[in-house]
Amino acid sequence: MSIESRDGLIVRRDARRDVRMRAVVSVPRSEESTLRLSESAPVGAGGVDAVLVDIGKGGMGFESPVFFPRGVELDVSVSDPDGNGALLIERAIVRRTSMIDRTPSYATGVQFLGASEKTIAAIERLNQRDAS
Repeated sequence: MSIESRDGLIVRRDARRDVRMRAVVSVPRSEESTLRLSESAPVGAGGVDAVLVDIGKGGMGFESPVFFPRGVELDVSVSDPDGNGALLIERAIVRRTSMIDRTPSYATGVQFLGASEKTIAAIERLNQRDAS
C-alpha cells in the first residue's frame, strides 16, 4: 500500500504500554451541547467507570459500558494503583471507538489535548515501574 492511499488513517506518534487500571470518564461542560448521556447510562457521581487498557505520552485506550462517539472531548481521570488518588486527569479527544462485546462494552481510544508535564511524568513513572 502506498503512502498516498493511506491518507485519512490515524497513526500513533507514541508507543503505548498495556496496563489494567481504574479510570473515570466524564463529559466536560463545554461538550454537553454535543453529547448528552442517556438517563439509563451507568454514570456515577464522577462519571463513567472505565478500565484503562493502554497508555502513552500521546493518549490512552479504555474499555467502558458507554459508547463515546469519535471527535467528542472527554475528561479522563486515572486512579493511582497504589491508592493515592488520581494519578492523572486530562482532557482528550476520542479518535476511535468500537463495540467489543454485547454486554455492551466499548473499546475507546483517545488522544490527549496538550498533556501536562505532570501527566507525562506520571506515564514515565508507570513505564519505569512496569519495566522493573
